[in-house]
This record gives sequence, C-alpha cells and structure tokens, in this order.
Amino acid sequence: MKKMIVGLTLILLVMLTCSGCSEKNPLYQQVRDALEREDPANLKITIYYMNPDIQFRTYPTLEQLTAPDNDSVTVYHLDGDRTYSSVQVIKSELKDYMIVPTEPAKQENARLYYVLENNAGEKILELLLEGVNPVCVYFNGTEVEYHEIFYRIIKPCMGAAIRGIRGRFY
Repeated sequence: MKKMIVGLTLILLVMLTCSGCSEKNPLYQQVRDALEREDPANLKITIYYMNPDIQFRTYPTLEQLTAPDNDSVTVYHLDGDRTYSSVQVIKSELKDYMIVPTEPAKQENARLYYVLENNAGEKILELLLEGVNPVCVYFNGTEVEYHEIFYRIIKPCMGAAIRGIRGRFY
C-alpha cells in the first residue's frame, strides 16, 4: 500500500511538472500578446476580396491581389469602433488548437486577405484564404488547416457582402 501511494505521488508530481512545460502555439501566442499590448481604438483592418468565380490562367498571388491597379478587387478599410467585433472574435474565440500548421500543398490562390494592424503599421494578424480551395489558409504567413474561426473573424468586417461568399470560405 505504501509503495502504491509513493508511486501515485510520483506520477502526480511528474504530471504537474510537465503540465507547465507545454509550449503554447507560437503563431497563436504572437497574436494574443500583440492584442494585449494594443489599445483597440488604435487598430485598423484592411480586407482585399476578389470573387472566386473570376477565372485566370494562373492563380492570383498575394502581390496581385493587393496591387493598387487591380480592378477585380474590392478593398474594405475599417478603423476605430468598426474593428471591435472582429477583434472580439479573435480575443474570445480564437484558441491555440485552432491554428494547425500544415505542409505547403500547392501554390497560393489569393482571393481574400485580412490584415489587422496597429496605427504604427505593425501587422498583428494576416489571414489569406483561397476562394477555390477553402481548406488552405495562411495565418501570419504560415499555411494552416482551415477552421471556421477564420470566417468568423472576417465576417463582421464585410457586412452584407459576406453573405454572397459565405459558402466559399468555410
């Protein structure tokens, strides 16, 4: 009986020690830390959106999507109180287990690009979604598995326009 108690105590001690050793997802932690430091009133969001039904010979890149002379792109700019809903989704719903890096599978097909930044122009969060294959998402430059949270982060920013693309991005 004494050996069993000592054994269970050692197992419990090891479990408690290791529970503090687990490392948070660095992609997630970077966003969380930045949002804790920032005043929400000093944040701005820019969204570049290209309809996935528009066909090209090659997939559009992020550089083509954000080019100032691209007439196929709708750009949304939000600041001040208009960023609140999106930032609240990030703060309250985004969890580290939702951001799962994957091996890059193919070339990017940039159709929806969300950028959250502070007034100094420092990017806090970048989401790049593909219109044809919504399984592929880039979270701060790293390809990750798709999760519905990415749609929920963007949804408050696009208003009625999001209804037409909802099925394509989740």
